[in-house]
Amino acid sequence: MASGTIGPDEAKGPGHALVLRLVDRIRQLEHQIYSNELDSRASSSDTDATSRLGHLMKRAQAGLDSGLAYILGEEEVAQANQDAARIREAEEACADLQARLDAARTQVQKDAVHIMHLTRQLDAERQNAAAE
Repeated sequence: MASGTIGPDEAKGPGHALVLRLVDRIRQLEHQIYSNELDSRASSSDTDATSRLGHLMKRAQAGLDSGLAYILGEEEVAQANQDAARIREAEEACADLQARLDAARTQVQKDAVHIMHLTRQLDAERQNAAAE
């Protein structure tokens, strides 16, 4: 690239190139973790790689945030963060409702089994009474 020219990565914001490098490094660490390359090493290596992955993900998020702020402006980023927070709250509420629904289904199934058992007992008692 000639001096004084801006490459496509630099044109997207000051943090874009850093984010691309971090994303690449995160992919490498994820590959190591998920392909069990780290299983052959000591368990402290797993912890180190996981720790490095977490650190790199935080740095990547910070780079993305600063890149977004540069491109969109602070107000738009703040609004996007508020929207994301509302979405997370809605997702948590949905997860809570799903858990309640699952618990209710389980209880209905237990009640149905209990009713079936009681019905069989009642039928058996009726048959015994009819036989006498």
